[in-house]
Amino acid sequence: STGAPASSASCPPAPSSPDTLDALLGGIGLNRCSKLPAWESLFPDGPNDFRLPYFDTLHDTPLWGPPYARTLAADLDAAAGSSRPVSQLIAVAEARLGATITACDPGSNLAAPAGDKAPFAHAVEQLITTTGGTPSAGSIESQAASIPQGLQQSLVPIVTRLAQTPAVLKKSLGNYTSQTPLLALMPFVSLPNVAYPSLGDATFQAAIASLDLSILSTYAAQLTMAIESASLSRFAGTTGFSFSTQTPLGAVVIGDASAHTYLPTDPDLGGNILLLVDTGGSDTYRIPAGATTKQPASVSIDLGGDDQYLYVEVPVGSDTGLLPSDGAGRLSPQQGYGPASLSSVSRQGAGVLGVGLLYDTGAGKDHYRSLRASQGFGTFGVGALYDDGGDDTYEGEAAVQGSATFGLGILLDAAGNDTRTSFTLSQGYAFTGGVGVLEDLGGDDSYSVDVGDPTLGGTVIYYSPQLPAAGNSSLSQGCGEGMRDDTDSVYWSGGIGVLRDVSGTDVY
Repeated sequence: STGAPASSASCPPAPSSPDTLDALLGGIGLNRCSKLPAWESLFPDGPNDFRLPYFDTLHDTPLWGPPYARTLAADLDAAAGSSRPVSQLIAVAEARLGATITACDPGSNLAAPAGDKAPFAHAVEQLITTTGGTPSAGSIESQAASIPQGLQQSLVPIVTRLAQTPAVLKKSLGNYTSQTPLLALMPFVSLPNVAYPSLGDATFQAAIASLDLSILSTYAAQLTMAIESASLSRFAGTTGFSFSTQTPLGAVVIGDASAHTYLPTDPDLGGNILLLVDTGGSDTYRIPAGATTKQPASVSIDLGGDDQYLYVEVPVGSDTGLLPSDGAGRLSPQQGYGPASLSSVSRQGAGVLGVGLLYDTGAGKDHYRSLRASQGFGTFGVGALYDDGGDDTYEGEAAVQGSATFGLGILLDAAGNDTRTSFTLSQGYAFTGGVGVLEDLGGDDSYSVDVGDPTLGGTVIYYSPQLPAAGNSSLSQGCGEGMRDDTDSVYWSGGIGVLRDVSGTDVY
């Protein structure tokens, strides 16, 4: 469902008899069908204004806004409560960008052949061959032999889908693959930096306009259907195996239910990770779990335990009172900005020019910490983080916890008393061409975005033109933002940002 008005000429829903709103509108010569004055003159028409479907209708006739929002909320709730929650949320979000996704559970064409005694090993070997590598069949098959047959068979459709990602991304980018280094910087343009792309550059704008996100979104829905239909939770707690091999798309790693610490210094984990499945135990991840790092897809699935999703900390002096830096340091205060993080590493369910997925199940007490562009974040791609329960802690600074720019960013937490903290562009935020969703289905939750005002215990980092030196530019907790830049003639309509908490006694 798009939640769209029946047509631009139709009137918003009205009660059976006039109410106070009708009386108030009548007092100024309007009714429920009245359109606003020519607000559009403020935003010149152009080929790259990236308006979402029904933008004009909702702005022309504002009373279409409430029923549109109610339909969106109902669709999100139905999706989040389904047996395929992430794939359904992707479909709901992409529908608001104007594209209909069709995705099904994997068919027999993706399953392992009947009688195959080494289905997982053969699927990995086929992925390596398909993507231009030469598999070490002996090593792959000997390592995979100790993985339970049921788990092997369940992973085959996921591996087969992952082999498709390079072709999908190439098709999505069209003729502008040369622009990918600049496109990848889009999540970070909110800070002063001469190295960031000029949003007014004609080639850069053309590259953005040509990108077909629906191709990536459809693929992301297919990939998540493969994951969610595999019922991997039935293998939680299994032990006695370990698997790791490199592929042209990144490492494939399968860990058992022992407690693991995943470090970037591990030679099997120091590069890109395509697929990491851990069957349980209280694990520590200091790698970008389920986040693309110069590869088109990354999937991380953890089936149980109280897990820690962190990073290698490299503190600097200006970290005082803030999250530890990760080696990129912090901005030297300038132009009204304080010591904002300069991290350029996405983590924990982030898709930048690709699809990044993190699933954590088992209802453990999990801790997620990252700095920017993480925890359900998408730019020119799809990023999603799914946690099925437990009292979880989410920490971030910017563009985290359901945030998107020209993409889809989804954070879904099914249950538990959760705590979330950030500074800006977070907790259901979307810039132009994006849909950012933070959905929480239950529990007594806390959502905090640092107000900046030192007299209220805040820390000023992100310049606020309304409250210079006394507040942060928050743009969080359900915020869609666009851009009007008269200097560069950039007029970009905003995205859809949603913070949806279904039940519980919550604090915002």
